[in-house]
Amino acid sequence: MNLFDDYLNTGEIPFKVHRPGIVKPNTEYYNDLLNQFVTHLENTKNIAHSTVMSYRYPIRCLFQYLESNKIENIKAIDITLMQNFINSQRSIWNNGGLRNGLCGLRAFSQFIMRNDIYEFFKSMSVPRGKFIIPYLTSDEINGLWEYIQSDIILYRDKAIILLCLITGIRASDIIALKLNDINWASNIISFTQQKTGNPLSIPLLPTVGNALFD
Repeated sequence: MNLFDDYLNTGEIPFKVHRPGIVKPNTEYYNDLLNQFVTHLENTKNIAHSTVMSYRYPIRCLFQYLESNKIENIKAIDITLMQNFINSQRSIWNNGGLRNGLCGLRAFSQFIMRNDIYEFFKSMSVPRGKFIIPYLTSDEINGLWEYIQSDIILYRDKAIILLCLITGIRASDIIALKLNDINWASNIISFTQQKTGNPLSIPLLPTVGNALFD
C-alpha cells in the first residue's frame, strides 16, 4: 500500500526494502492489557478479525511510548500525553496509518472507560489523500456494458464486473464468494460479509446468474 501511495504522490515507484521492526510492549502489565483489549474486540459484534488486528498495532505503539516515558499504569495518561504521542507518530504513520491509528485509539479509550481521552481522539481528523469515486457516468456505464457484451472478455471477468456493477457487493466479498453461496433454486446469493461479519442475502438476477453459470 505504501508503494501505491508513493506512486500516486510522485509518479514513481521507489524500489526499497522495508523491514518494519516488531512493535510490542516490554512489560507484563502492558502485554496483559493488550491481550485484554484484543479479546474484548474479538468478542464485540460486527468487528472483523482484520479490524481487530489493525486496531492492535496503534495500541502496541502507545504502550511502547508509555514505557519509554516511564508511565507504568494506564491511569496516569492524560490528554497532553496523548497529544505528544500522536505528534511522535506523525513522522512514522502516513495519513492512512494515522486514520487507522485514531480508530484503534478511540476503541481503546472506550475499553478503558476514559471518555475524556475518547473525545480528544474523536475531535482529531485526518484529511483523505484519495477519494472514492461517487458514481459512474452514463458514458462509463455504457462503455462497461459494451465491453461485457464483447467477445474479448473472459467469463470470469464478466462475472466479477456484473457482481460489482449490479449487486454492489464489496470486492472482498466477491473474492471470498463460493459456489455453495448461490442458491440456484431460490435465485439468492447468501454469504457472510468479510468486513462486518454480518450475514447478507441478495437476489440473484438473471444477468448475474447467467454470467456466474458461464
